[in-house]
Amino acid sequence: MGTLNVANLNHTGNTFTTNANLNFGGSWVDAPIGTIIKRGSYNTGYGSGSRTQTSSLTWGTVLIGGTNQAAFNLTKVSGLDILSFTKLSNKSHLEISINFPYYLQYGNQGFGIRCQASNDGGSNYVLLGNLENGPANAWGAGGYGGHDAGVLHFTFSTYDNSTERSSWLARTGEVRFYFQVRVWNSSDILYMIDHSNIYPKEGTIQISEIITE
Repeated sequence: MGTLNVANLNHTGNTFTTNANLNFGGSWVDAPIGTIIKRGSYNTGYGSGSRTQTSSLTWGTVLIGGTNQAAFNLTKVSGLDILSFTKLSNKSHLEISINFPYYLQYGNQGFGIRCQASNDGGSNYVLLGNLENGPANAWGAGGYGGHDAGVLHFTFSTYDNSTERSSWLARTGEVRFYFQVRVWNSSDILYMIDHSNIYPKEGTIQISEIITE
């Protein structure tokens, strides 16, 4: 089968011309706003390596290094529960989605989750979003009023915090991110992702790079 090479393709109505100067490789500088130019996905695996058990009132890192962890277009930083992604464009932002099973034992006052991210190789991290205690505060992400189990879904974005927005937009190359949880009441016990060897669970993380300018 032959190869079709197309440069400078434009479509207006029923007419194709070749003066649009579209760049669908490299930095995708001419891709329309809203175009997803890269995706990545990560499976945390199961077992003790992806089992975060905590009763702490301070933020601790969510473990994501379980058995049979798997990834494409994402890399787990060696020895750390941190993911690395290579950002292509200086006209894009990132959306990071999580799907984490959880069990909150006792469930007196719930738990919170937040995402820390770095665009300077891990030297400095900033919270994604606008709130120090995460998008649902440190008690509202799940569980409140008794034992509670479910799957936590949320999407974080590098666009949301106006103070950090331009830095993330301009960045290309490696970026890093990880997740933190805490409980509101130390009498509660939170199991994030895996629960036990008897009841194994696994989580997933997806990242999308989206043209925004």
